[in-house]
Amino acid sequence: MQRILVLLAASLALASCGPSGPTYGDGGKASSNSLQQLWYADGGWKLCLTTGCRVANSGTGAAALTYDAYFAWRPKDSGDASYGPMMEKIAETIPPFTRPCVDATCHTLSTVAMADAVALLRTYDPNQKDVAGLAKVSAALDALDHSSAYFRGACPDIPYAEPFGGKSMLKTLATDSNYAKAALSVAHYSQDKSYLDRGERRYLTARKYFFDPKAGLYTAYVLDDGKHCTQVPGQFQAGVNGDMIYAAYVLFVASRGSAYQTQATSVAQAVATKLSDGRGILANLEDEHDSAEPLFEAFYVLAKYWNQDFALDFVTRNAAAAEGARTQNGSIGRFFDGPPPEDGVTAWQTSGGFAATMAGQALQPGDALPSPGPDWKNAKFTPLKSQTMPQVIRFSGSGIALRGTLGDPCCPAGARVFIDGVETFDRTGIRQSYSPAGKIPNSVLFAWQWPAAGKHEIRLEAKSPSDAEHAVHLSGYEVK
Repeated sequence: MQRILVLLAASLALASCGPSGPTYGDGGKASSNSLQQLWYADGGWKLCLTTGCRVANSGTGAAALTYDAYFAWRPKDSGDASYGPMMEKIAETIPPFTRPCVDATCHTLSTVAMADAVALLRTYDPNQKDVAGLAKVSAALDALDHSSAYFRGACPDIPYAEPFGGKSMLKTLATDSNYAKAALSVAHYSQDKSYLDRGERRYLTARKYFFDPKAGLYTAYVLDDGKHCTQVPGQFQAGVNGDMIYAAYVLFVASRGSAYQTQATSVAQAVATKLSDGRGILANLEDEHDSAEPLFEAFYVLAKYWNQDFALDFVTRNAAAAEGARTQNGSIGRFFDGPPPEDGVTAWQTSGGFAATMAGQALQPGDALPSPGPDWKNAKFTPLKSQTMPQVIRFSGSGIALRGTLGDPCCPAGARVFIDGVETFDRTGIRQSYSPAGKIPNSVLFAWQWPAAGKHEIRLEAKSPSDAEHAVHLSGYEVK
């Protein structure tokens, strides 16, 4: 396929390549239908589909589904116009963040405020010129900038996630990357250059503190104890890396320098090669702290507007794999290369799969969807009784999925995962202690596949000797 560098002035609009086809179109349509029929709830989103799970329109889980809805809607091109009234109602119910946090009465997480700001922008219809919506986002950015509760500590130029640092004392890239994304979007829609400057400053500050030059990726957290600022190593979330890729893309298109093009493509290449399993499928290790939607949004624009073959290939193979992880009701599990979830899925988990399949549809609407490979129907399940660390599993096959209860308070520490003697590049490992759905039994806690069957070893280790009893509790594993 011939590739030509195309830089469009309307770079922030996600465009479709043409009419839906019978192949990729089916996957994108299934995601769109599930999003509307199962997850949407009268101006809000179900955060999971189990009984009693709450409905919300604020926070990272709800925002991720709004981002998915925008991917389906795309009002400036041939997206699904039926989303228009739905997006109007979502815009009305996103709570405003307009009062700066200055004292202990404020409990707003900066991560939530900025995720909501981007979600509000995703409901904006440039054809309708909703000035009030842009004003609401501008007010959120101003409120964060003027909040004395977040910009504190040893590196006060990046904000705490919790007001005054809270108990965690963490500063998260999710705040800065979403601020940059929101400011750059306001600049695009309003033609106000001051927001371009603000977005660029926030991007550069985030890169200074969160970029790991050895990995070529952004870690998600910086620990600021008031005396020192230290990166939490190896926490390479899909969402924040996607946001930073996207922001760099926009800054280059806005003629802010060729370095941004280099940064966007190099981080994207690092994601594709270092955060994927043996088949090149994203291994999304974060449990309920990450959504992969922004990553596929970023890879979409690299493939669509910069004609990057590696980005197109990444979207293509992940869209195909996501189809193999789709549940009967149309939702998709967090691990595209694992079996479909059986007992529940959450907004954070499914939003990435929705984005991958809709990106595949938009980029190659008429092409045949590649085979996701053999399914898991004939996989052999082996129960595990002992939870002693280290836990070593040796097997022959082309894939493995580890199962256990997500949301089990047994295991706040988490476990490190070594594959054939090498720790996963994202050192998050397995975390199972939290889920907004409460306890979800029989969840896929980790999955990995290879191109062909062979002999392999999975080794689980506690993150410290004192954590051995509370690292991870598995019900068993299945091998294909």
